[in-house]
Amino acid sequence: MRYTLLLLLCVSCTGYQSLNQPIVRSEKPVTVSVPPIVGDIDGMLREALINEIFSSGSFLYTAGKADYDLTVKIVSNSKDKIGYKYDQKPITGAIIDRLVPNEGRRTVEVEANLIDRATKKKVKGPIKVAGFADYDYVNSNSYDNLIVDPSSGNKQSVLQYSLGQLGSEEEASNTAQNPAFRTVAKKVTNYLRLALVD
Repeated sequence: MRYTLLLLLCVSCTGYQSLNQPIVRSEKPVTVSVPPIVGDIDGMLREALINEIFSSGSFLYTAGKADYDLTVKIVSNSKDKIGYKYDQKPITGAIIDRLVPNEGRRTVEVEANLIDRATKKKVKGPIKVAGFADYDYVNSNSYDNLIVDPSSGNKQSVLQYSLGQLGSEEEASNTAQNPAFRTVAKKVTNYLRLALVD
């Protein structure tokens, strides 16, 4: 009985296969490289793509000689105002008939091509995908966000006294860029998987 159970365990072990293994063709995992991206000044988009390819489990990323190059071009990287609020007087809190923006959206659109290094031909592309991230910010032009400097009596933005707890539009937009990059990277990697598996 003990030997039968051991035999069953061994048979079931040999049939196990991880669902998160790189694609293998001719006993060799498929390797992908991501060349530097024009306009990706700090390299964050490229880093997001590399991380997504690596964590997908479908491919192996390599900075050297690879089976495929994933070439990417940034088509647009925009920020838009999507939310507004009525301004208020700083002391009384009375509503002022004036709308000020306080929410934004960072949208990144890219075009990607998958190139076979051996033949220099496109395997897939152009792939066009977009990703976005929404953010809130403190509008320094709002009366509601002004305070009086006790030493001078001058009105100043609350951002100068927030110790980093509140963010300006520029800071919030820059922070939102990375989640937008990650969304784009995930979509591109999904297309990549379809191109190499199908």
